[in-house]
Amino acid sequence: MKSAMMAESVWRRKEQWSNFLSFQGLSIEAYESYAERSLSRPWRELSSSQKRGRLLSEQFLRCYGTHPLEGGKEHLVAWRSLFMPPELINAFGFVPFTLEMFAAQVSMAGRAVRCIEEAEENGFSPDLCSFIKVAAGAILLDILPT
Repeated sequence: MKSAMMAESVWRRKEQWSNFLSFQGLSIEAYESYAERSLSRPWRELSSSQKRGRLLSEQFLRCYGTHPLEGGKEHLVAWRSLFMPPELINAFGFVPFTLEMFAAQVSMAGRAVRCIEEAEENGFSPDLCSFIKVAAGAILLDILPT
């Protein structure tokens, strides 16, 4: 069963990654340039805040199978909330993908409104928490890794 899930995920993630980059207004070249710059600095030269950011970026890239230092290695992804310990997900061999953090990143990039509108156009209540609507809209836009 795990191999069937992985096979389906591999082809879906390539499309989802392309959709995500397009959603963010980025080209693959811009992403590759950013990844090369940000992931090539030696760990010892990074501040604590930069180390945390790099770990989060690397985890995000692993979810899409696009981590440049892993050569396209694919991982099974488990969506989680901040209240679910990532250690449990890691113990089962999955890479955790935190929806709240994704919603925050999309918001910081100024792209949350599009996700929220997509969710509301598809029946999500305007009164619902915005982070849930960002995640729901992202699912509908097919930009989250499955």
